[in-house]
Amino acid sequence: MTRRNRTAALAVLTLVTLLTASCGGAVQDSAAMLPKAAPLERAYRSVSTAKQLTIWTYYNITKDVERFRSEHPDVQVNVATFANGSYVEAYLDGLAGGSPPDILLLDNRDIGAFNTIDGLEDLLQPPYGGQSYKAAIPGNVWKLYSSFDRERMISLPIELPTAATYYRRDLIESLGLPGDPAELGVYLENPEHWLELARKLKAQDRYIFQWEAEPVEVAAMQGNYLQEDLNFARNKPVYQQALEVAKTVHREGLALRSSVQTDPGQEALRSGRLAMVYLGRWGADSLERWAPETKGLWSVTRLPMNLYGWNGGSSLAISSRSQSKELAWAFARMTTQLGVPRPDSGFLDMSPFDVLYTYGQTFVERQTPSPFDRKLEELWTESVTDILENGTHSGSGLRFIESQANSMIEKDRERLLRYLGKNKLERP
Repeated sequence: MTRRNRTAALAVLTLVTLLTASCGGAVQDSAAMLPKAAPLERAYRSVSTAKQLTIWTYYNITKDVERFRSEHPDVQVNVATFANGSYVEAYLDGLAGGSPPDILLLDNRDIGAFNTIDGLEDLLQPPYGGQSYKAAIPGNVWKLYSSFDRERMISLPIELPTAATYYRRDLIESLGLPGDPAELGVYLENPEHWLELARKLKAQDRYIFQWEAEPVEVAAMQGNYLQEDLNFARNKPVYQQALEVAKTVHREGLALRSSVQTDPGQEALRSGRLAMVYLGRWGADSLERWAPETKGLWSVTRLPMNLYGWNGGSSLAISSRSQSKELAWAFARMTTQLGVPRPDSGFLDMSPFDVLYTYGQTFVERQTPSPFDRKLEELWTESVTDILENGTHSGSGLRFIESQANSMIEKDRERLLRYLGKNKLERP
């Protein structure tokens, strides 16, 4: 890379670094955050003549790496795992530094930190085959994997993160309620039915909400915090309705008050105290891992309140300065599940999900991830908690959040839109 190109790349990264810092703290040094990263970089430089592939990730990818090594025994694969809560800053620092990785694993909710920068390959261009995968990505979620202007494909999804309701069919049917996925999906379109189910199960010390705010979190699965013009997107009737449901959950004690990411939450899954969860496609594997003894007792349907959304999921990006781009693309192609039939473990019947997976994403709101999402997430979470605890009028609460959000990012919003070459947009 020439000095001029490097300077240009750093300028772009600096913009997002400044935006990220103003919205979420200073960027930290990746080597300080993860001591293992530095030795890997030294090994990468010292064995430059060998086939190398360096991967940065925020979760365990051991199985994928072992599979790749079995298919490419002549390739040395180096992996550095960063903490989920701080990997974004480490990645941005690494892309601007002297030894970026070849592949970066990105959480879908963080794609906004990377969609306005240079430094990542456009997978629609040779030597990649991103065009063949683009057809499998609905247009309204394309921006989860593209540059902000939608022109470049900056990452390849491992799978589409369709959100669904996983439920204990036996426990639902024991109440005399519909256990069939299609029938339950229709039943739960009415938020009062959602609450009635929660009340009936609570009488048996069973729950369908991990926390009081979960109805709002389910509603939030349908879209990002901002619209295309980077104004606040969540001051809508559906969020007001979800807040009213959450207030009832809070008032009547209808939540388990434990997360499935904790031992108590997973024990509740095993014992049947938690009878419903709202997760992405990855939820099936997680339920099998968390509660294997419940095999055959779960089923899956669409989200309550006639909502369609996404939850979790990750994608793979390739550094523009990678020296192993073809190997990086080979790893990405091996890892992605787009167009690949999901193996049936027999834990639960996923055929209803397969139908939802096919059409559900087409009903999701047009997505607009942005560099401000992490800071807006903090504002949203704190504000929703305050609304529930203080009994604030839902409409007034949403208007307050909208005002705070737009004010918080106003200057950086205008700076970003100008940088991207867009005309200044007036607030509606």
